[in-house]
Amino acid sequence: MRGSLIALGLLLVATNQMNPTQAQVSAEQNDVYGYGIPYPFVHLRQGSATMPGTSAFLAENNPFALYWRGRDLVQRVYTEADGAMTRAGEVGGPLYVTGSAAEQTDAPPRMRRDHAASCGMCHAVPFAEPGSGPVIASTGPKGRDTPHFFGAGLVEMIGAQIRDTILATCDRSKKGWISKDDARAGCQALVKPADSSPPIDFGNIRPDARGIPTLNSSIRVWFVDTAGLPINAASLDDDRVAGFDFAVGVFGWGRGTRSWPDGRVTSEGGEAATVREFASLAADAHIGIGTDDPTQVGNRFSVDSIGGKAMISQSGALQFDLGAAQARDSASQNSDPSASSSKKRLTFTTGDLDAIEFYMLHLPPPAILASSESARGQEVFKSIGCALCHVDRWSIKNDRRRFVVEPLTARNGTERRIELSLNRSNGRRQADVRVFSDFRHWDIGPAFHELRFDNTVQTAHRTAPLWGVATTAPYGHDGRYETLEQVVLAHGGAADKAARTFEGLPGTQRNAVIAFLRSLQLYPTLQTPADIDGDGVATEDFKVGNVRVGREVFQPRFLFSGGLDVDVFCCVPLADGGMRPLFRPRLSRSPWGAPDVASGEHK
Repeated sequence: MRGSLIALGLLLVATNQMNPTQAQVSAEQNDVYGYGIPYPFVHLRQGSATMPGTSAFLAENNPFALYWRGRDLVQRVYTEADGAMTRAGEVGGPLYVTGSAAEQTDAPPRMRRDHAASCGMCHAVPFAEPGSGPVIASTGPKGRDTPHFFGAGLVEMIGAQIRDTILATCDRSKKGWISKDDARAGCQALVKPADSSPPIDFGNIRPDARGIPTLNSSIRVWFVDTAGLPINAASLDDDRVAGFDFAVGVFGWGRGTRSWPDGRVTSEGGEAATVREFASLAADAHIGIGTDDPTQVGNRFSVDSIGGKAMISQSGALQFDLGAAQARDSASQNSDPSASSSKKRLTFTTGDLDAIEFYMLHLPPPAILASSESARGQEVFKSIGCALCHVDRWSIKNDRRRFVVEPLTARNGTERRIELSLNRSNGRRQADVRVFSDFRHWDIGPAFHELRFDNTVQTAHRTAPLWGVATTAPYGHDGRYETLEQVVLAHGGAADKAARTFEGLPGTQRNAVIAFLRSLQLYPTLQTPADIDGDGVATEDFKVGNVRVGREVFQPRFLFSGGLDVDVFCCVPLADGGMRPLFRPRLSRSPWGAPDVASGEHK
């Protein structure tokens, strides 16, 4: 019997290796590797924290179940039967123009829509993780590289802290936005990433000759009336305008600029300011999933006055009304309305997005697998000026995570390896983050300039956070560089001095810098040893209930408050001579409540 089970395990391994499509994360009740999603797709409801099965109840009473549900929504393969992929091949655009103005512009489109069935089809390295991936069709003919989103919640909190710091310094009128008088008086937007660090300069709130604040292009500005509501205006010189508000776009390579009919050009900021917006935009553009989410809709002066503060989400993040919550079923102006866009379109509910946001907020950051050589390399990295933009450390003053998963460097004999630790303490108030970015947009030379579909050239992009860089090749916003050394040497513009200094270093010092960059790694969280029961050891013989499941790893399903059964199949041989159990987790009782087939929701 044992021999036949071993043969079965090897056959399954071989099948997955020969046919990559078998390895996609889809609804599969009999997946003995623990990757499959053992329940059909139904929507998660939002409701009171006292109502079992809702996103709010899970956040308070079963956070690991909500985290895993968010992961399933990100990794799941959606089908046409679900209502996804209804606009495959449809031209998406125009570029960053929304509302009725979209019907009045000749701006070229941004991309072809609905080209992926899952977030995990692009964010796929490591597999089934929030990893990096291929270059995809996006804002220009050369595409954009897929970044990883390990540590996404930490990045979101950095963005919120940048905004709060600028307001604390420059909002002298204490309106919660920048008044016209304060703007004209000017104020340098300086932000310290940590108390002992020099400040990062995000520009000045003072307007230029066109009446537009001279802030860094990572910051998306909109103009407001006397009530602070966004108004469809393009300048502080407009008599209707009382000031401006802004969001800090810490996600994505950056949107570039928007051209107005009167010749003005304004920054569109980063791709997104929050993980909720990031997920909504990606689901819409890449999978064809709309978003029905009042959390991201604020008060507007008019349908075209996109911008403004929206609601605070269930996970505590201020949202902005930047167009991500438009669950539109209508076709774009360039498509045939009678074609695929007429099909019923899948839409995420507020509860679904609560789960996705909760998952992304709590994602562990990349690891630093340091060595003596990489430590020397980091010192050289700093000495030649790279750390002026790739800022090492941010100190987050208000960490909103309910639990913290952190990577550690451990030793297994003489071999260094990554391990994870789990801190379940709620209310942790400060976190030190080694992300290696200032989150500004910089022009680092023509090798990084981007020709876009609207025939403009985007010259400035976000400083790429270097955490995880060792496992995210290719490099550059369009993935044109295959190696770390190639992308470093390609730097010019604001980074030209540092790049030329690196070029002139002795070989040993250059190699040390590359060793430092190679120490910044992603890892498979579902396979990495993790101490999740708090006994100080990541055991190789972990039990769930009374069932042995093999290595102790961060499988949040192991931490559910009830409802999980585990079937174990023994065993697959490992390279070191040991044996690995195969296990199949089953939901004996759904943490999300019973599905209502008629409504498509849990209740």
